[in-house]
Amino acid sequence: LLEGLTARGSYQPPDKEEQTQKLENEDWDLTKIFMSPKGAITRLHYDNGGAHAWLSQVQGRKMFVCFAPSDGEHLHPFEGDEGLLNGSWLDPLDPEVFKKWPDAKKATPYVAVVEPGETIVAPKGWWHYAVSLDSSVTIMRNFYSTSNQWDLIRRKDGGLANA
Repeated sequence: LLEGLTARGSYQPPDKEEQTQKLENEDWDLTKIFMSPKGAITRLHYDNGGAHAWLSQVQGRKMFVCFAPSDGEHLHPFEGDEGLLNGSWLDPLDPEVFKKWPDAKKATPYVAVVEPGETIVAPKGWWHYAVSLDSSVTIMRNFYSTSNQWDLIRRKDGGLANA
């Protein structure tokens, strides 16, 4: 907390190199690499922080089952990270999914198989479930644009308020 304060108590911003390093480190928080064996799943969820996401297949194929934000109430959400109802135990590929979760019949699934060299985008609030059809490598990146920039600002302001 005292970083950047001088003996007189006035703030001194970090030098340009340190600023650049901090931005680069923060940038990595939004990027992930998934290396998955055939059959690995990512449970049904939507991304935290009001972020959009893109997922690019480097190797192997991955099937995504996606649902619009408006279908969330039918996906039996539970409280996940950041206190959001953004996780679900519902497995859309389970043969007994409608027996276990009858309300899920009201949700509309959108299914895509992403091949190596292809990218899928999950806009803010879109639910997505993934299963590796082969051993796979996926690069994922959360991002913000003019449509969700205030989500990022609120998230950063909340982090500062809790510091």
